Amino acid sequence: MAEYVNIFSLAIQQQLRIEDIEFTDFYFEHGYKDPRGFNWILARLVRENER
Repeated sequence: MAEYVNIFSLAIQQQLRIEDIEFTDFYFEHGYKDPRGFNWILARLVRENER
């Protein structure tokens, strides 16, 4: 979990939007073709809460 906190701390520091990190692949897994990682899930939850 700490690695994800670090990702979002960096995003806040750099003033990134959720869209900027939504499809980033910090932990690439060869052969894994589903882009719905933790960042994507969090972005979806943020959008749902904004409505």
